[in-house]
Formats: sequence, structure tokens, C-alpha cells
Amino acid sequence: MARRSFETIAPHVEYRLTALGHSLREAVCGLDRWVEMNLYRMHAAEPKLSDCVAVGVATRGACDHGLR
Repeated sequence: MARRSFETIAPHVEYRLTALGHSLREAVCGLDRWVEMNLYRMHAAEPKLSDCVAVGVATRGACDHGLR
């Protein structure tokens, strides 16, 4: 992210993605597609995962409810 500040009476700042920021696009879009494909499964497992957290089991894959 690149930040450019303008020295004006009404403060004005512009932001833009750098080349490095643009290089993340494919990875972020891939993550977005994964979430869209698995959102239903994540919501379905949510109460079960909450139960595991309540008893302290959901650490390092010890509580697996079919999300793999």
C-alpha cells in the first residue's frame, strides 16, 4: 500500500496498491472462492466447534467435525 499526503488546508490522502500488493490478488481471490464454496459447511459445523472450544478441545486439529 502506498500513501500519498497532500499538504492542503482540508487534509487529503490517497492510497494505492503497490506492485507487491497487486501480487496478492490471486491468493486473495483463491481464498474468497474457497470461502464461497465452503461457507455452508463452516456454518453447519459452527455449533459443534463452539462446543469444542467450550471444553478446550479445539486446538491443533484435535476437534475435527468434517472441515478437512
